[in-house]
Formats: sequence, C-alpha cells, structure tokens
Amino acid sequence: MNSSGTPVHVKHDTRHRIHRAGWIVADSSNIIENGYIETAQGVIQAVCQGNPGKAGIVIDYGPGAIMPPLVNAHVHLELSALKGQVAFDMGFRSWVRSLIEKRQAMEKDRLVDMARKACADMVASGNFLCADISTLGISRVLAADSGLQGIFFHEFLGQEAGSEYFVGKNKFVSFSLAGHGPHTTSPRLLGELKAKSRSACLPFSIHVAESEDESEFIQDRTGKWAQFLTERGIDWSSWNTGSKTPVEYIYD
Repeated sequence: MNSSGTPVHVKHDTRHRIHRAGWIVADSSNIIENGYIETAQGVIQAVCQGNPGKAGIVIDYGPGAIMPPLVNAHVHLELSALKGQVAFDMGFRSWVRSLIEKRQAMEKDRLVDMARKACADMVASGNFLCADISTLGISRVLAADSGLQGIFFHEFLGQEAGSEYFVGKNKFVSFSLAGHGPHTTSPRLLGELKAKSRSACLPFSIHVAESEDESEFIQDRTGKWAQFLTERGIDWSSWNTGSKTPVEYIYD
C-alpha cells in the first residue's frame, strides 16, 4: 500500500528493481520497519531492512506497506447484488428462503454485473486470491477477466446435478466442484462431486455445521428443515442421516 493507504499491485517485471517502503510484511511473524525488497525477473531475491545501497531501479512507496496479497478463502460473488437486501436476524431458514427468492427474482445479467464489480473492489483493496462458491455457475464467466487468482467452485444442491460438471485449471485459476451441505445435497450427489474433483486433483468444498436446523435434521431426521426441504421438492427420505452430527455424517 502507498502512503494514502491505496493498494499498489507490483506487476511482473523482468528488470532488477528495489521496492522500498516504511513497512515490509514478509509474513505474519516477520514485519520489517524501513525495509526494501529486491526483485529480478519478477522474482523476489531478498527482503532487507534499512536503505538500499545497491544499484537498480528504486521505487519508493514512502511510509506505506508492502505485503503479500490478501486472500478471501470463502466468498459468494454471485450474491453481491443482494448486499443489504437479506435480513440476518430472523433465523437460518428465513435467511435462506429470502436469499433464494430474491436471487431468483433478479436478472442473471444483474447478478453477473454486480459480481464483476465485487471482483474489482476486491482487487482494488489488495485481495488478489479467492475461493469463490457459485450455485448458478457464473464463476467461469468472472474468472476470465476479474484479475483474481485462486479457485472457483460450482456448487450443487438437491438430488441431481442439473448441469454438466466442469473441472480444470490453468496457470492462475482452478475450477472445481462443491456440495452445498449435508442437509441440502443428497449423499449420492455429494459422492459424485467429490470423486470428480478428486480425479482432477482439485479441492472439494462443502458447508457443514452451520445452524441448529442442520444439526437437528442430520441427527433426528425431523424438524423444520426437513419440512423446508419437502416444500422445496427435495426428497431426502433415502438419505442415511440419523444419530450423527453433521461432521460425523459427511465422514461416513
């Protein structure tokens, strides 16, 4: 970051350069006051304290800080358009129901546009790496021109995938699969998704133990979440739940 607090992305450069700043954050336990970083061919060669004494192109960031890029390890970019529109104080089921209804009522182009804006906001704040979860599968559209690196998960719920699985990776971005959760995705589908991601040597993502409703449903096969699934047309009668915690269930 420069002296005004604005993130500065140090781009790949083939020349020898020295980047000096008031603070160098090498890692979580190594923060250097009044330091500099030497780079060559776009690769860090040394992290030092004091004033640079070697020749080279010197870029001075003043009293600002040079630090590794921030990482958002779990984000739902496709929900960016719903910011401020879903209440958080009415319980889990109410939150889920409201989120689904509002997302379904919104044009997909609007969801994509606001997700792109969220990507730009993340990059502008110094967040260059992320793990994004997308139920609508719009992550592949975002990844191409977002400026973000990381992994984009296509998430599935219910009994069937409903669309073709896509997994793969390039130098900067990976595309993998996710099951929403043990209380929303059938065991068979979870197994298929996990096997597909594993065959491509990619991570698998799942939400687990998020609410009391989930725990009651997994342990007792009853409760308001069971009713909610039935209302949504999800037949959970064959799921091997009962007498287990959500974590125990997904390990079975």
